[in-house]
Amino acid sequence: MSFKSHEKKIEPLCPVAVKLNQTAVHAPAHDTWGAVTCDSCADKFLIGSNRIYGSRISTEECARRLDALLAEDHKRNKTHTDSYEIPDVISGEHTMLVDRVFISWVGPIALGVERNGVIKAFSLEDGQVIPPEFKVGDLVELHLEGDPTAEIWGIKNSEGCYLFKHIAFGKEFKTWHRAEAYRFDPLPEPTDEPKK
Repeated sequence: MSFKSHEKKIEPLCPVAVKLNQTAVHAPAHDTWGAVTCDSCADKFLIGSNRIYGSRISTEECARRLDALLAEDHKRNKTHTDSYEIPDVISGEHTMLVDRVFISWVGPIALGVERNGVIKAFSLEDGQVIPPEFKVGDLVELHLEGDPTAEIWGIKNSEGCYLFKHIAFGKEFKTWHRAEAYRFDPLPEPTDEPKK
């Protein structure tokens, strides 16, 4: 008998594809919908959604998206990886699901969320109030909207935000990137003088 355990476990919220006949990667938190075979090289991949979070796209759409990734690998003369995360963003959406997180604390000027022991704080704008449905321990979806690089290009004018969607109640609210401006040094004023 020969046994070799998997070297890496992946657990993204989106659907995944895992190559058959390899022991580098496995996705134990995902169901298996079926298998997709690469048209160019006949490598086989099992696809499936996260058992808890499911998928916003169909099995067929997931297979089409994987097929496009595999075709792109061949177009670039790149070897297939052992696994792929299949984005389940629906065409026309302007937000990106970052994660599902738990509210760890709520304060007058910020709130904190936690996932796997890591806590991140989000600042509120002056006068902004968190809706009463959002309580410590609640599960929320965290979406990124707009400008993820606002701190580089001028956060004070940013229209980007994080959207928090309460899983149980469906209630939403946003924290704006511009509320984080106090964390960054101001950009120097433009000048016509040459640099020395």
